[in-house]
Amino acid sequence: MTGNFLDEDLDGDLILKQVVQCLCSPQTYFSKILIASLSLDVEESAKDSVTRVIVTRADENDMKLIKEEFQSKYGSTLAAKIQQVANGSYRDFLLTIIAKSD
Repeated sequence: MTGNFLDEDLDGDLILKQVVQCLCSPQTYFSKILIASLSLDVEESAKDSVTRVIVTRADENDMKLIKEEFQSKYGSTLAAKIQQVANGSYRDFLLTIIAKSD
């Protein structure tokens, strides 16, 4: 269940597919969660995912890998995307946490 065969092997089982993706490449999985949650047109409740990912992955190494993957995959830094989407104290809070891994 690796590589391109993941979609075929786990076809129809979204939860299991997400678990395998998270275990195999956490930085890729969390980058996908962040980009989806940081979309301008996403519901407010989905933005809770941003807080959850950033706070729970605040460990220096985890966050560093997530930020590198995010920039590689989406062509923008995580900090720039947060500045674009978030406001006020919430934005400052998120930026402070991700800056700890620099």
